[in-house]
Amino acid sequence: KKKKKKKKESNNALSENDLEFNVEDERSNARLMGASTMSSSSNATTEASEGTEGAADEPPIKKETWLFRFAVFLTFTVTLTAFPAITSSIVTRAEMNNNSGSDDSNGASTDGDYWNSFLFLLFNLGDLAGRVFEGSSYAHSRGLQNVTGQVAFCRSLYRIVFVPLLASCNVNRSGWRIPRVFSFDSFPILFVFLLGFTNGFNAACSMALGPQTLSSDHHSPRSDEIENEDIEIENPPSLVSSSLTTERTNEDEEKEDVAKSEEGAFLGTMLSAGIAFGSVVSVLVCGIFTSGGYL
Repeated sequence: KKKKKKKKESNNALSENDLEFNVEDERSNARLMGASTMSSSSNATTEASEGTEGAADEPPIKKETWLFRFAVFLTFTVTLTAFPAITSSIVTRAEMNNNSGSDDSNGASTDGDYWNSFLFLLFNLGDLAGRVFEGSSYAHSRGLQNVTGQVAFCRSLYRIVFVPLLASCNVNRSGWRIPRVFSFDSFPILFVFLLGFTNGFNAACSMALGPQTLSSDHHSPRSDEIENEDIEIENPPSLVSSSLTTERTNEDEEKEDVAKSEEGAFLGTMLSAGIAFGSVVSVLVCGIFTSGGYL
């Protein structure tokens, strides 16, 4: 009887050990299944993202991006419409009175040559001042350079007012239809400087903010998912998923950098296009403002 009892106790101990081993095996199998599902889901997501990358390698061009492009284009179009097509014919008040009193209305003088050179220098100084002001701490504190595309486009559009203002100064050109409103020399000095200042400020602002519209800020949800996965399951697949996500974010950042550099080059093309189109518009404007022909 004692031997039978010992055999039963040994059998019960063995069965309990077998149960413990079975439970541990089931737990390990469950962990492996969870790890496999995690890896398969991560692979599926990476494959899906890679499949969609073919159609979305480049960030989508937003409306904001196009507004900054047209802002650059319109800025230089307006500038070349007035400068130097109209400003080259502006003379001093004294020279205008002398020419109006004499029969030779196209007579040249050394004062006029210095005056035109002075206006050209004044425009370049204003353009430089505008670009420096755009990067100053005062503009940053006031938020003048951190604007939307619509605001940048409206700023460029409002600069059209400089065309009639400069056309109303002392323009010494035969058949000029625009009446002389601003006869004092201080007015063309002010208008030319503001024309250059707004040109430099708007160009620098639009060309700096345009590429920033292509950046995306959608990395934080993925990092939150990784943290939740690490909390639920503490196993190596979480590290694999986090490494995959970091690789994906690095690839996205590289693509954004490439897209930003390409956008900067395209904004330079819009700048050149604005200069060319503004030159054509200046011929048309001078033809409209002058009776009897162009320029």
